[in-house]
This record gives sequence, C-alpha cells and structure tokens, in this order.
Amino acid sequence: MTGSGPQRETRDPAAAWEGVASALLIYGAAYLIAAAVVPRLLGDASGRPDDGLYRSVFVLIAGCIGGALLVAAAARRPAIRAIYSSDAAPAKGPRRWSAAVHLPLIVAYQVGVWAVRRAVTGAAEDPMIARLLDTAPTVLLPLFAIGVVGPMYEEFFWRGLVQGALLRVFGSALPAVLLTSALFAASHIGYPPLQQFYMLCFGAYLGLVRHASRSLSVPICLHVAWNLLLFVPAL
Repeated sequence: MTGSGPQRETRDPAAAWEGVASALLIYGAAYLIAAAVVPRLLGDASGRPDDGLYRSVFVLIAGCIGGALLVAAAARRPAIRAIYSSDAAPAKGPRRWSAAVHLPLIVAYQVGVWAVRRAVTGAAEDPMIARLLDTAPTVLLPLFAIGVVGPMYEEFFWRGLVQGALLRVFGSALPAVLLTSALFAASHIGYPPLQQFYMLCFGAYLGLVRHASRSLSVPICLHVAWNLLLFVPAL
C-alpha cells in the first residue's frame, strides 16, 4: 500500500561502504592534488594582499572540478551508480519540494543569519567573503568559485554520494541526513562555531529536500542561491 507512511530504503552494506570509501578517496585526492598543483601554476603572487586567501579560491575551483571528474569516474562503477539512482523514484506531491517553492525559505533563512551575525559581531557580512572581495582581482572570480562551482560539487558529493551511501548503510533517511550534514559542517574547517552551526542546519535542510524531492537539482539550485546571497551584505 503506497502513501501509508515513511518508506524505508533498501539496505546494501557492501555497495554502501564502497560508496563511503570512494567518497573519502575522492574528497582527499581532489583537494590534496589541487593544493599541490595550484600554487605552482600561480607562481609568485607576492605583493598581493592576503595571498593565501587568494590562492585558496583557485584551490577551491580546482578541487571542485577535480572532485567532480573523480565522482563522474567513480559513477562508472555499478555500485556507485546504484547509490545515485537508488532513490530516484518520483516522490508524492513533488511540487512541494521544488526549488521555486523553497527559494523564499532560503532567502528568509539567509536574512535571519545576517541579523544574527550583525547582533553578535556588529556586521552582517561574512568576514571571509568580505576579505575575498577585497583580495580578488574581480568580483566574478569568487562569485564563480563560491557561488556556482562549489555548491554544484558539494551537492553531487555530499547529498549525492555520501548521503546516498549512508542511506544504504542505515536503511533510513533520518540518520543518513543527520550524519551527512554533520560531516558537511565539519568539512568547513576554519569557520567560527556559529557559522558551522548554520552549516549543520543548512546541510540537514538540503538533505531532507534531496530525499523528499528525489532529485539533486533541487538542493543544487537552493545551495547556489544560498551561496550567492552570502555576497549581498558585502557588496
């Protein structure tokens, strides 16, 4: 009988742990390679203010693109491909989980974050975004890296591969979403605790949207909107 309650997903520990191992290898390899290669390609950028932050933008872009290519390569394996397609069946009432319906919630959430940050720190803008805008030669570079490339890769990686693999480990969406969101927040090393708390809540929200919509395009659109809104107070 359909529609009678939450549907438990099929458990497949073997495929799931292959997905988890692949995720760890992809995440580590992409950023280690990017961190090793990008500085050599940039050469000596001394004299540029906040040179380390400037380089980190290029590391982010290279890591995301490299990670996306590794995800695509891993998806050629049947076990990994099955993780992405395991919950691809249409959901009941899909319009409730469309990007258009949830975009106002993203805007409201981000406005709330601005208000809390202003109350706590005295400024609404994200300090890292403000520094990037001061450092980058053009605003288009951080907009492209953080506003577009980063969210797309993170959703394919976290909500696609990691959450999909954990869904098969637990056979239930809630622990998979919660653990994925905790790992997602922890991956943002260097952020203050309040910012990591925002990321934890935002990651859980995207995970629920991913599971309910049965689509990666919805959390990708919402994540892109969220990251682009990060720039508004600093512009």
